[in-house]
Amino acid sequence: MKFVFGLIVGVGAGLAASFVLANRDEEEGALGSLQVNVKSALASAKAAVAQREKELWTEFHERVPAPDQTTIA
Repeated sequence: MKFVFGLIVGVGAGLAASFVLANRDEEEGALGSLQVNVKSALASAKAAVAQREKELWTEFHERVPAPDQTTIA
């Protein structure tokens, strides 16, 4: 019974996805707005990653001395 239910849900999801992807006539339709949202989210994520990477490198350089610096213990 679970298999049949899963099969029906899967077929329904496939039909819904094909319907959304087939309606490319409307540039600002559901697919267009989804694409804009995804691009915006990716841009925000890339900016956050770049900022965090900069912070981590700064912290790294504060903790680890440069190779030309000698430490006297």
